[in-house]
Amino acid sequence: MKEKPILMSGDMVRAVLDGRKTQTRRAVKLIPQDKRTILCSFSNEKGAIFNDGRGLSVSTFVPIRCPYGQPGDRLWVREAWMPYFRPSSMSSPSDGGILYRADKSRIKMDTRGRWEMSRVGKWRPSIHMPRWASRITLEITGVRVERVQDISDGDISEEGISPLPKELGYNKILSSRTNFRNKWDSLYDKRGYSWDDNPWVWVIEFRASKL
Repeated sequence: MKEKPILMSGDMVRAVLDGRKTQTRRAVKLIPQDKRTILCSFSNEKGAIFNDGRGLSVSTFVPIRCPYGQPGDRLWVREAWMPYFRPSSMSSPSDGGILYRADKSRIKMDTRGRWEMSRVGKWRPSIHMPRWASRITLEITGVRVERVQDISDGDISEEGISPLPKELGYNKILSSRTNFRNKWDSLYDKRGYSWDDNPWVWVIEFRASKL
């Protein structure tokens, strides 16, 4: 079993905590040759094999392992956080804890990590979260590859995505699919993996546990 970190935004962290999110999709970034001609020829729990469009000879198949792991491996979630101390005990790390920005919940500090007094009270970005501060662990139960636009309505729900109602300031109800598309493009459009490009994605299914 291997463990790796994975970044999640606040709304996705809340979806995991609520039990609404059991899947995540990440762009397949190591793609050989011309992206326009690639066909997925095979995928299983160990990764995927892509054909670069030049034919079906063995030499044109390029195996790519999922960088996030395979079933049985674990992902620990990185999210925005900060250390805190109780006002009456600023000098005692054992009386402090961790505050998570996604839902403003707190976990009492133990011996898992080390404190930096100068950074107390300042939000730290998810990329800087150490393993000991993570409260969510995801056990991978399945890995596959597909085009991002092939996501089903059921899988959109498993991604923790729901329609956005008019009450949130929209002129009309945004469907779950439109909501997912907007969230995808907010993360990947500028990286060259926009929804309209219909890139290959890793589909990672998981079970979540938390502190």
